[in-house]
Amino acid sequence: MGYGGLPREGQVDAQQEDNMNQPAEVRGFRSSLIGIADDSSGWRYRKAREFPWDARNVESAKSLRRLCTALSELSPEDELWGRYAAIWSEATGDDCLRFVEIEHEMLQAYGFSYRGASGNAEQFLYELVNALEVVVPGIGFEPTTRALRMRCSTN
Repeated sequence: MGYGGLPREGQVDAQQEDNMNQPAEVRGFRSSLIGIADDSSGWRYRKAREFPWDARNVESAKSLRRLCTALSELSPEDELWGRYAAIWSEATGDDCLRFVEIEHEMLQAYGFSYRGASGNAEQFLYELVNALEVVVPGIGFEPTTRALRMRCSTN
């Protein structure tokens, strides 16, 4: 360490290293959710072929496609992505199982109506984060200070 506890040129302290890793980890969690939403859209399109008389499946599939696009366009630096990643990074094995159930339920129901849903990424992510925070209160409000762990890792 250099003068006054500051790192010397070329050195990085542990806190700075953790903060540098966070954007990459947030992008990983972000990519995972977008992929899950895209899979859900495909599942809804398959359901629409299976049940052609029920227009809600098509509307839900279209809504999920809009959501995927909107989530992709929402910057990884957005505070909601940070909260989402922080929640997952702190999750225990049991939390992860419940989180997967919550995400699945929210995506499965997304836009399942005769008028669909707007595909508003901020609204969906806000509601998802709030639902996950109910499971583990207090997690996700502040970004963690260490590198985020892989999704569903156990402590």
